[in-house]
Amino acid sequence: MSTPAASTQCAACGKSSNDLKTCNACKLVKYCNVTCQKAHRPKHKTACKHRAAELHEKALFSPPPPKQDCPICCLPLPISKSDIQYQYCCGQHLCTGCIFFHMKEFLNQEVYNC
Repeated sequence: MSTPAASTQCAACGKSSNDLKTCNACKLVKYCNVTCQKAHRPKHKTACKHRAAELHEKALFSPPPPKQDCPICCLPLPISKSDIQYQYCCGQHLCTGCIFFHMKEFLNQEVYNC
């Protein structure tokens, strides 16, 4: 079977096109319309179920995203959401220690830019 990116032919009728719709479950085959998809469904059903199960399992058991570090002090961000603050100006999460430090600097009339 070909990869989804390389396939430019309808799996049912064989018509070549760049405007084909991909099977939502398995992401392997493409069809030019709903009629072709329904006609090809009996042949594709078993392979589709296996591939959809593989994709689901891969999504379930993929490793979690890496933990973020505070961009100022480079220490790992705390687990507790109350100890993290989102900065809208730069789109970063900062630890409360850095927030407190920079608020103190700001009160002392020092300029802080994210």
